[in-house]
Amino acid sequence: MKAVLFDWDGTLVDSRGTVVEAYRRASREALGIDFPATPTEEESVLTGHSRVSLAAVAPDPAALERVLEALAAAYLRATPVLAFPGAAELLDELRGAGVAIGIVTSKIRSSFEHDAAGLGLTDRIDAAISGDEGYPPKPDPAPVLACLEALGAAPDEALFVGDGPDDVTAGRGAGVRTVAALHGFAPQTVLEVAPDRTIASLEQLREVLAEELGVGLGLGGSPR
Repeated sequence: MKAVLFDWDGTLVDSRGTVVEAYRRASREALGIDFPATPTEEESVLTGHSRVSLAAVAPDPAALERVLEALAAAYLRATPVLAFPGAAELLDELRGAGVAIGIVTSKIRSSFEHDAAGLGLTDRIDAAISGDEGYPPKPDPAPVLACLEALGAAPDEALFVGDGPDDVTAGRGAGVRTVAALHGFAPQTVLEVAPDRTIASLEQLREVLAEELGVGLGLGGSPR
């Protein structure tokens, strides 16, 4: 089965404002500080796993769990994310062409499902692996391999599209060809890990899919 796996934040959805808002609200409530407060800290919360990012300001295990719980609640109250232009249409076309859609995200399940439902994308996704399901986080290939297994797809019949270096590294480790989304949060650092292909927008992904998977898109489609 041919499949396309996507990272979520910075790849299919523009969640920069939502994520930063939720982190700041949670850190104020649980720790009494503003985090992220610098561009470097902001990049860390946009491109990394929440547990890793927050451990820098909440090294005590109890404080870390407290702020993680606050973050989960704050995210649901934050300004909703926006889909990047063409995201829904692209997923429709892929599924109409018989291509399975997977999501591999560091975001916790409740936050991801909140996003997907709000954007009307839930029924366009065949399988999703989130950051709180017990797998080692990206750049470990484990969540990519788990998503492939859930889809019944072989690595050599799949692509992984992501905007960060951890996405490319995880995809490569899983034996999947990788596509760097340069419209996301880390356009420079993702190039440093040598993705197989790059795209400046989701629209450009159509050409890559035609070349990599032999899937022609552009005529529209509908969810199965």
